[in-house]
Formats: sequence, structure tokens, C-alpha cells
Amino acid sequence: MILGGHPPRDAYVGWQSYRSRRGLLLPAPAISLQQWRTIPESRSADYDLFRHLTNANLPLQDTPMHDKVAG
Repeated sequence: MILGGHPPRDAYVGWQSYRSRRGLLLPAPAISLQQWRTIPESRSADYDLFRHLTNANLPLQDTPMHDKVAG
């Protein structure tokens, strides 16, 4: 499973664990429909979920803070 048990970030050990791993997560790769069809059914749901979680296309909010930072 992608998500595992990790120590809480509000403890020193948990924070150090987070700092050492935070840049390691790579987004799920884009694959073709033919490649997706070759994935076993039991794993295709995992791929779909992982792709959904790591490839969010969130809109930028036009807020006063955004305008100030952008300027």
C-alpha cells in the first residue's frame, strides 16, 4: 500500500522522518489506454487512485495574497 505507518510529525523522530522523505514521492506516470488494460484488475484501482492523488489539477485562486505574491 502507498500509505504506511509513520511516526507523527509533531514528534522529533516523526519530523526527521518526514524531512528525509518529503521529496521522494513521484507522481504516477501517464500511461496509454493499452498499457492500462494490461494492468491486472486488482492493481488498476490502485493505479487510478494513486494517479488521482498525485496528479491533482487544482485551479489557482485569485486572492489578494496571490496577487501580492505574484507581484
